[in-house]
Amino acid sequence: MLKLAAEHAITTLSITDHDTVDGYMEALPLAAQYHVRLIPGIEFSTSLDNKKEIHILGYFFDPANPAMQEYITFFKTERISRAEQMIRNLIAAGYDITMEEVMQEAGVGAVGRPHIARALHKKGVVKKFQKAFETLIGHDSPFYVPKTFITPQKAIDIIHRAGGLAFIAHPGLMSENRLLPLMQMGFDGIEVVHHSHSEQQRDYFSSLAAQHNLLASGGSDFHGGKSYDYKNFPTCTIPDVWVEIMRRRLKTNS
Repeated sequence: MLKLAAEHAITTLSITDHDTVDGYMEALPLAAQYHVRLIPGIEFSTSLDNKKEIHILGYFFDPANPAMQEYITFFKTERISRAEQMIRNLIAAGYDITMEEVMQEAGVGAVGRPHIARALHKKGVVKKFQKAFETLIGHDSPFYVPKTFITPQKAIDIIHRAGGLAFIAHPGLMSENRLLPLMQMGFDGIEVVHHSHSEQQRDYFSSLAAQHNLLASGGSDFHGGKSYDYKNFPTCTIPDVWVEIMRRRLKTNS
């Protein structure tokens, strides 16, 4: 990602992996050689009903904060258990895949369904990466195992205790009936720029942020396995001034 950022003259980047900062920590010592400023980042998986997911982005926090580390350690274990159960389900149905192959795809990061999909694709079990989600491990697929969630309020609290800023991720993927109550929970901002948002939606969320005194952020939601990832990475960017406004809010909070 650092190489991609440098190629597209992106000078500030946050790696917001789900439930882990391993990617950020791995990239940190390499950032200077690519002339990229790295911001600590993470994406929390939360829910109010243990069904519909609400993703929350954290920025500028201290990765070593005890509350953050406790969350990361707990969910690393949960993610491994979930992946193992999906692998057992697939093997029982006759699919050729092992947990070792999935963990090789995950590397230092927190294991998840994208790594299962990559392993299945690499072995030729599915012809396309996305096909694994559509037929085997998607939410309505036979071998899917539900996630363990925390509440949005808990995620906000963890991010704030670690000295960071909490943002609602890709609000265009949820209804207004779900979004508007969330905005009363103590978030610092909302993700205005996202590859799934139309220009009209970006304008709307920008206006909504201003009305509620919320910061605006943006990102490409890069996962590295989808065909549109490399197209979206250089186009879903935000102005430098947005980042500076975030930094000012941090100083105000402190």
